[in-house]
Amino acid sequence: MLISAAAGGVGIFAVQIAKLAGARVIGIASGDGITLARELGADEVVDRHSESVLKLGQTVDVVLDPIGGETQDQYYEVLKKGGYLVSVSTTPSAEKAASYGVRSARVSNETVGARLEQLSGLVGEGKVRVVTDRRYSFKETSTALAHSASGRARGKILIEIA
Repeated sequence: MLISAAAGGVGIFAVQIAKLAGARVIGIASGDGITLARELGADEVVDRHSESVLKLGQTVDVVLDPIGGETQDQYYEVLKKGGYLVSVSTTPSAEKAASYGVRSARVSNETVGARLEQLSGLVGEGKVRVVTDRRYSFKETSTALAHSASGRARGKILIEIA
């Protein structure tokens, strides 16, 4: 499984859950996120600034992409025939997926109580680690949103409401 933004808010959980499920995980990260992705269990980490995922020389069964756009387009080339591209941000092109012989879908971020309960259980058992990038006060919400949009967050950004 290839996980883009492996040290981001979605990636930190995806890496750990994929490892719990027995997957071999390749993460894409940069800077200190490379170390974090490895600590979370990624078997291999590609530095998005100096390496191309296309040069991996291998194909994967699943790609999880929380970014979308041009970044997402490159992942079709590393998927095995019949593989699956899953996006958290944008709906992948069904036509492009078909041309590569893969499937694609966008998953929504709707809250599902049972899934949150499962994740909470994994955290409580110490099987999944929650990584917090920064904490902001409610008054700093615009700064927190700007930090999130920068793509430099390593884990979750918390806004404290007091």
